Amino acid sequence: MKHLAALFALLAVFAVQTFAGDAKHTYTGDITGVVCAACSAHVSEALTAKLPGVEKVDITKGDKAGVNTITIVSKQCDVTKDTAMAALGDLAKTYQITSLAKKP
Repeated sequence: MKHLAALFALLAVFAVQTFAGDAKHTYTGDITGVVCAACSAHVSEALTAKLPGVEKVDITKGDKAGVNTITIVSKQCDVTKDTAMAALGDLAKTYQITSLAKKP
């Protein structure tokens, strides 16, 4: 019986670690320079390929002319405006992430 209880306790620890490792973090901000679907695809591909843990990037029409909203969903909890801009590489000459914050 003690062995069974120990096994369940061990399984519970692994389950908690697995769920914590699957946590997703959402970041939103503003991006300029995105004027078409191809632009959005370029940004999305660059961020997904070069930022570890990024699973999804959405760019939608923003409230201000020329400024769109970017949403990044990542398994990493340390995505910043600077890391995202660095991931854009040469594309940063055309697209500027002007703000990026983690949603609570």
